[in-house]
Amino acid sequence: MTGTPGLVARRAGLRWMSLFTLAWLAIWTVQLTPVQLLLPLQLDTPEDDWIRGVVSSGIVLGVGGLAGVVAGPLAGALSDRARAGAHRRRPWALGGVALTAVCLVLTGFAEGPWAVGA
Repeated sequence: MTGTPGLVARRAGLRWMSLFTLAWLAIWTVQLTPVQLLLPLQLDTPEDDWIRGVVSSGIVLGVGGLAGVVAGPLAGALSDRARAGAHRRRPWALGGVALTAVCLVLTGFAEGPWAVGA
């Protein structure tokens, strides 16, 4: 076995895999529900035809995807420079969860493609 001396590889048990699966289910439910269902409805206005809402949601989702491509590696690079320790990435993960929760709440109150995109 190569790697760090003194570390022993352990298999993940049923409890760990079950909790991991539930966590991923929760994450994808939180991410996909607003994006797939609520965002196009939020951008669809009565005075506009439905096509404008679909195009607006496509632009907002495209810009959001591009931001994710940039933000992921940037956050990883910043967390790599964090103080060394056993849990050096935990503050970054918790900060990301908090920021995501705040942004989802603010998106619920936003009106128009510019506000939703922001």
